[in-house]
Amino acid sequence: MIQLLDWIARHAISTPITLICVGSFPGRPRFKGLGELTPSELGSLFDTRQPIQDAQYALATLAWAAFRATDPHATEALLDGETGALPYLARALRRLLQELPWVTDGLTRSERRLLELASSGPLAVHSAFPLMSEGEDAYYITDGSLRQMLDDFAAAPSPLIDVVGTFDDRTLPDATITMTDGGRAVLAGQADRIRLRGIDRWLGGIRLEGTGPMWRWDDARGRSVRL
Repeated sequence: MIQLLDWIARHAISTPITLICVGSFPGRPRFKGLGELTPSELGSLFDTRQPIQDAQYALATLAWAAFRATDPHATEALLDGETGALPYLARALRRLLQELPWVTDGLTRSERRLLELASSGPLAVHSAFPLMSEGEDAYYITDGSLRQMLDDFAAAPSPLIDVVGTFDDRTLPDATITMTDGGRAVLAGQADRIRLRGIDRWLGGIRLEGTGPMWRWDDARGRSVRL
């Protein structure tokens, strides 16, 4: 959304632009976002749309620049300021920062959740997806990002999970995962996911690469650090 609002702000768009922005939905006490609604439920929100204001465009432009920055400082500075024009932006950006490797074990928040689910024994992949969102107040994991995480953790060297079954479209629902000794060591904080396996990933404009110093998330302080 911030990418689209930034683009619209920089172009002469004569058509009025409106936004549907809600934080709750009847009958869904754990509502996290529009992505969980059915087509008919989405349609029922059409009359709640409001014209987008200049303050919303301005904030979206700042947020899009922060997202593309090569370090987390711009996003943290944005979170330290006023983000009320887009009321759900702050928690989305904060959740994004939690996808940096953590200082405690090198795992992202999503990766840790996956290993926690696998720690109790064989886990069906189709069961893992809805469980990944438990404890979250914002949607983050998609089926595609979960698939990427599974592929990464199952690959050599030092795989963190074992997979029984394959990840093509037909057999994905039947695949199961179990945690390896390496996965148990990382989850227990006895090994560091980055030092053990390395990483090559982009988080917005931040390149996370290799096994050495990189941007990490210090959850106790609620800030990023480089180590």
